[in-house]
Amino acid sequence: MRTRFIDDFLASDPQTAQTVILGAGLDTRAYRLPWPDGATVIEIDHANVLEFKASVMTGLSVEPACELITVATDLSRPWREPLLAAGFDPKQPTTWVLEGLLPYLDAAAQLAVLAEVAALSASGSRVVIERAVALPKTDNLEAKLHDFSLQTGLSMSELLARADPPDPVELLESDCWRCSEHSVPELCSLYGRNLSLTESTEADVAETAAPGPEQTGDSGTSGRSRGGFVTAWRA
Repeated sequence: MRTRFIDDFLASDPQTAQTVILGAGLDTRAYRLPWPDGATVIEIDHANVLEFKASVMTGLSVEPACELITVATDLSRPWREPLLAAGFDPKQPTTWVLEGLLPYLDAAAQLAVLAEVAALSASGSRVVIERAVALPKTDNLEAKLHDFSLQTGLSMSELLARADPPDPVELLESDCWRCSEHSVPELCSLYGRNLSLTESTEADVAETAAPGPEQTGDSGTSGRSRGGFVTAWRA
């Protein structure tokens, strides 16, 4: 559903000449979507990820359906200069895709990414964002995370750094964007799907602490409790 929702967003109007996919991973939208004439897609991710994907697509003799530019950089660090050096034009409207990215960044890095997107967006830009799931600040969770840290070697302080992620809607609306929120139940209804989700248990702590891309469901008790999406347009 996440893939279909973002595909539909990219195909909807108003389309822009340049699209930036942050944390592109193994996504193949540059190859498989029907891009308009003159479209440019810029993918940002770690070099080894981009190189692996390019080698696979070359081996399959598949060509991008647009002008594809790749930028090898770490999104947890400053990335404006590599993007500009690759030919990104901040004076032109941009479509941004943040899919499966924010959940892997701590709260400070999430804020930095969202602020940079806003700063680099000209009038007419738009964005689709997969929310990061907040970790509640409770003694019970801290105890579970402590046990999880002992088992995995992953620092609890790194996990708790995601306990209070920035709200994309609050940040963007303060910068004159028009935002819409989309819960997972809304997507289920839209696409005729049914997700079987249960309440969190102690066995779910590892998943709660380090959610993967598939963990964008909603428990049914809160529109944001297990993720969801934000779409926004800049006037």
